Amino acid sequence: MYSYTVDSDTEDEEHDYDEVGPAIKRKKFVKKSKGCTKSSIKHITFNDYKKCLFDLDIFRSTQRLIRSKKHSVYSIKQEKVVLSPYDDKRILLRNTTDTRSWGYAINLT
Repeated sequence: MYSYTVDSDTEDEEHDYDEVGPAIKRKKFVKKSKGCTKSSIKHITFNDYKKCLFDLDIFRSTQRLIRSKKHSVYSIKQEKVVLSPYDDKRILLRNTTDTRSWGYAINLT
C-alpha cells in the first residue's frame, strides 16, 4: 500500500517533514492498496502508514466477499496484509539504497 497527500493549496513551497502535523488537517489523503476492498482500506489512517514504515509494524485486515464458482454462490472471509514495511519483490543492491526487481537481467547472472 502507498499513501500520499494532496494539498488543497496551489502554492509551490517546500514543507518540513517534522511539521507535517498541522498541515495534514487541510490536505486530502489518497490511499491505494492492491487486492484489498475499499471498505478494508477505509479504516487505515495516515498515522498507521507512518507507524508501519518507521516502527516496522504489519497491519492486517479482514474482508468479506461474495464469490461464485461453477454457478455456485458463496461468501468468504479473507485476512490480508494491508500494510507491510518489507519489500519482498525487490533486491537491495550492496552499499547503496538502490533496488532492482527480482526478474532483472543483471540479477540472474
